[in-house]
Order: sequence, then structure tokens, then C-alpha cells
Amino acid sequence: MASLAFPNRVGVVGPKRKWPLFMCAQKTFIWAAVALLLIGVTGCIPGISWLPDSSGFIYEAGHKGQNLVHFDIAKKTQRTIVCDAKLQTAWPAVSPDGKSLAAARLTLDQDKGDSVQLLIYDLNGKSKKQSKVFSLPRSGKGSNRLGLDSTWMFWGPREDKILVSISTSPPRVGIYDTKTDELKILKDAFASAYAGRPARPDGKGFVVTKWRDDSLDDISWVDWDGNEQPIAMKPKVVETGYKKDMLTWPYTFTSSWQGTKALVSSSRGRLEIDTDQLIAKVDSISSGEPNGEDFVRQQFTFPDSQNILRIVDWTRHTDRGDDHISRLEMLHPRQKGTQTFMDNDKLKALFPSPNGKLVAIRSFGPSYPQDMIWVVDQAGQVVAKMMVQD
Repeated sequence: MASLAFPNRVGVVGPKRKWPLFMCAQKTFIWAAVALLLIGVTGCIPGISWLPDSSGFIYEAGHKGQNLVHFDIAKKTQRTIVCDAKLQTAWPAVSPDGKSLAAARLTLDQDKGDSVQLLIYDLNGKSKKQSKVFSLPRSGKGSNRLGLDSTWMFWGPREDKILVSISTSPPRVGIYDTKTDELKILKDAFASAYAGRPARPDGKGFVVTKWRDDSLDDISWVDWDGNEQPIAMKPKVVETGYKKDMLTWPYTFTSSWQGTKALVSSSRGRLEIDTDQLIAKVDSISSGEPNGEDFVRQQFTFPDSQNILRIVDWTRHTDRGDDHISRLEMLHPRQKGTQTFMDNDKLKALFPSPNGKLVAIRSFGPSYPQDMIWVVDQAGQVVAKMMVQD
């Protein structure tokens, strides 16, 4: 297949960059024939935070993740609203009213101890609040690194609560109270997003994975006061591969909240977490694909058109070995056709807008251009595509 040609300018397009674009201390991406193996507990899978009115989104950029960028859907332009060399937030949080965003400074120091500070801005990048610098209690073997590392931020359903997943080793989750400027720490925990958020739709709590010696050990249900209740997992996930990835990085699979249940699925497996009954079930299912090597990792059905945007991971056999490919495509059930957008070696993730009319796709991987964001509408039109700025 011929390589894709990207325009020099779609809105604002960043300069060309060479590998490595975005490096992590503890995460390596390895494409497998049937699954995306995500090694370790922390990693560099950056998120996209839509504004509640679907008018645009916020994402991190810069080769160290030091910039926060706003993309405007109507104008098809992006602008850096925060540039801070001490920031490294892989997933910035947007407030429920869409007027504020949050990032964090996570500083790792084996001798002095780790610390984190939360920062809140308006959409023009003006500072609204800086928390105190919180010392993180030592846990397990502690950090063996020096410098900044990544955080993932999620605003709670109320304006006064922000979740921060902290990529120390082992990881931690912080519950920040914007009114009291206090941070409640959950040790050996990591909060990730189901359909864009860890919190249950009724706002009563959220799901975390629990880690021991850098290995996923269990999952828990947590309320906003930091009280944890273990969730019984049947069967317990102990192997690497897509089942563990569904728990760790649910937003890179098909995920949703249905009442009190968090659901994650792909063409190879299904995870159901009942946060009311405190039971989780993991099932293997057949791929349902004509080619058994095709692995439908993530898909989104547009409510109005019923068209399905999906990511298929598969293996291409060549004389030189196997190429592990990720394909972005749209199925048009009414026209009984398939539209292919990207077919390459990049990791991709879908981020649907709140109104369900648009999907932002973030892709990055070993080949140039590495870090890209596309926006696709429900008709299959590419609304925008841009290279993430340095």
C-alpha cells in the first residue's frame, strides 16, 4: 500500500520530528500477532480530553509532554495554551463546566523522595490555582529515577474533585480536593478511563487497578473519600496480553459504562466490572473475523448514522518476517462497504466526542510521522488531521 501523504498545513501543523518522539522510563510497546502487549504499569498512552460541548479538545504535546494544546473543531486550528517545561501530563483533565483544565508536575527523586503538584488553568492558559507540593509517601522499593514523569488526570463529576494517576513505581492514585487543597493518596493503585473516565456515571466512585511489584494484582472500587473495596475477579487475570491490557488501558479497547457496570471488549475478549456487586468477569470470545489473525481492538458506533469506526490489529507476513499492523477503518452497514483511513505500524486509540458525532484518533509509533491526531465525523469524512507539535 502506498504511504499516506499529509498536507503541510491543516489548521496548525507542527514541525517534522524524528524518532524517538516521546520516551517513557518504564513502558515499551510491543506489537503481537493477536494483541497489543503493554509492558509494565506506567506508560505513554496519551489521552484526549473533549470539552463537554464537543466544540474541541485538549491534549498534551511536546517531546516531553510539556505543552497543553487546544484544538478548535469549528476553526480547525490548534494553539498551545500552556507551555511549561516542568509539566508532563499524558492526559489533562477538563472540568465538568468546560472552563478549566488540570495538569500536574510529578518529580521523582530516589534520595529526596517523590512529589506531585497540581495546576489548574483556564482555556486561555491563565493560571487559576496551584496546589501545594505534596510529598509522596514511600511505597515498596521506591523510585530509581530522577526527574519528571507522567500523570493521567481526570476531573470528577463535581468541580471540587480531581483524580491523578501517578506513574511512580509502584503507582499511586491521588484524590485532590480543590477547595481544601488536600491530596488523598491511594498506594499501589492506577486509575484509567472507561469511555473517557474512571468515574461511574452517577459520580459515586471509580475503579482502580491494584499493583504489587510492578504487576497487576487486583482491582478495587473507590469512593471520593478514598475508601477502597476489593472487586472479586473471576477468573483472576495473571497473564500478559490483551486481558491484562483491558484492565490497565481500557480506553484503548471498546469501553463503556452501563449503569453501575464498566464494560471493556474486543474481538478476543470481554471484561465486565460490576461496581455494585463488586464482581468482575473476564471472558474469551472468538474473533468473528474471516481472518483469524485480525484482532478488532476498539470500535465506536456513531448513534445517528450507525457507521462503525474501528481499529483492527493484524499481522502481515513477509519474506523478511512479520509486520504488526494497525488499521483504522469505517464500516458502512447500510452501504455494505468498508472505508480504510490508515493501515500502518502505529498504535491508535479512539476518543469519541460527548455528543457522539465526532471521533478523535491519536496514533503514534516507530515510523515517521509518528504522533498524529485525526478527527473523523459520522459520515466518514476526515474533519482534520494534524501532526502533534514538538
